[in-house]
Amino acid sequence: MPSSRSDIPLDLLGSSGNFSAWSELYSKLLSRRRIHISHPAQGTVISHEKILQTFAFLKSHVDSTREDILSSLVPGANDEQIRRDWEISLDVAIQAIFMIDAFNTRPTRNRPTNIRPRYWASTVSFLDFIESQFPEPVDPTKGEIAIEDLDALRAWKLEKKLGVSFAATDNLSDHLLYDRRYHTIYLFHHVGFLIAHLSARAKSLPFESSFRPCLEIGTLPPRLLLETLQSLQNILFPSIDPKAHKLMAHLVKKAGFDSECEQYSGVTHKDLQYQTSEIGYKYWGERLDVIHTLFSERPATTSWEKWLRWHGSEANALGIAILALLISIAVGIVSIGLSAIQIWIAWMAWKHPN
Repeated sequence: MPSSRSDIPLDLLGSSGNFSAWSELYSKLLSRRRIHISHPAQGTVISHEKILQTFAFLKSHVDSTREDILSSLVPGANDEQIRRDWEISLDVAIQAIFMIDAFNTRPTRNRPTNIRPRYWASTVSFLDFIESQFPEPVDPTKGEIAIEDLDALRAWKLEKKLGVSFAATDNLSDHLLYDRRYHTIYLFHHVGFLIAHLSARAKSLPFESSFRPCLEIGTLPPRLLLETLQSLQNILFPSIDPKAHKLMAHLVKKAGFDSECEQYSGVTHKDLQYQTSEIGYKYWGERLDVIHTLFSERPATTSWEKWLRWHGSEANALGIAILALLISIAVGIVSIGLSAIQIWIAWMAWKHPN
């Protein structure tokens, strides 16, 4: 029996609710149409039942490659269009349930220009593909300095002082990416999705769970979900900051952000004794560090700021060191000259005592 519209979030997210932004995205994903070149009259038809079937298979076959998954979903299918339908259903399922863009023909809309998309190759397993979207940080300490200076990371300050703009993305792996070309920070805005997972499937898992046990029950690591939520509600747009709230209201109204971004959730995890922003940022620390460095890279605008920058810069420190060295050399030369004159005077006095 087909699921009713109200059952869809429960089927895919494990939680009941409105989730307006996510529901709108899911409807758009289901309405995708890909025209087959050989049969232009045919289009891809995606049903919720296909998505549920795909979802069930993914959970029990996280080590299967993309090709193996498709071969199992459409065994012996010689019709290229049928296979293509299931291939798109697979990508839609991953986008809707895990908010990871797996489409091999990825659209360029809302994509940072300086980031190369990570496509799901046919020989790569489902688990490896998802893990590749969130690689281990090169430097785990990145982000610590940024977290110590939370005041500089307020969204309204980034906008007002640096001219940074914010864009919504439906791809979780693009969260907090900074696009230097357009001076834009991309934010994963589906707060309803994050709350749904943290309140349901992810709630039963240890906070530091790896991807494997999470994917096997249809969710993502609790730390990844909570880091994402707190980066929005505790760092960029804290609820106690009226200016941050005003900017978020504008983004919801004008930039298509999830309306639940305006509501402070207070959601945490059972392994954490209390709601805190001190969980660390394993997944997003490096990107927070990049955003934090924007202040140090900002050109000085006033004479006072230029003077401070100059007297605190590495170039100025090097200049002072070189100047000190030259003065030392000059003083040394003068000292040698004076010593030579004193020796000559003493010698002349000894030679001509009268």
